Amino acid sequence: MANKVQGYGFSKEVADRLDSKYRQDDEKELNEWFSDLGLGQPIGPGKDNFQQFLMDGQVLCSLANKLEPGAIKKVHDPSKIKIAAMRSMKCQENISFFLKWARSYGLNETDAFQTVYLYEGTNMSSVQITLFKIGSLALSKGFSGPTIGVKVSQGNKRNFTEEQMRAGGGG
Repeated sequence: MANKVQGYGFSKEVADRLDSKYRQDDEKELNEWFSDLGLGQPIGPGKDNFQQFLMDGQVLCSLANKLEPGAIKKVHDPSKIKIAAMRSMKCQENISFFLKWARSYGLNETDAFQTVYLYEGTNMSSVQITLFKIGSLALSKGFSGPTIGVKVSQGNKRNFTEEQMRAGGGG
């Protein structure tokens, strides 16, 4: 990809380490999920195709609207913009819309990837992790369509009386 930093020395080592965390099996599962939701899928396997599929942010915004109808009201279509810098900005804005929605949907701040990770393809494993977390949230929120990930556990707070606490040795 032309927009990826090749780097050398320490920056190359960091990039290689991030690349090594990317999982083809996770990519396949995510692609099947997108397809099952009717959002399409990449033109072929591989990290670069996966990035290209998600890079303009439209698929991510569609995912948000599929999981929570009306969640993202305005989604830009960068293909209609002729100026490259403006097109880039609109793609990144779509990604930001998705990430803002994801946080409001219940995603922890630490589980969200950075816009640049996807747009420049510098940390696609982080993108995979975020998408699996979103799938888990959808599952725990009772989304009726296809989901991925594991169900997020719900709190099970228990209230004991003073008598029960004394009987159990806790008081």
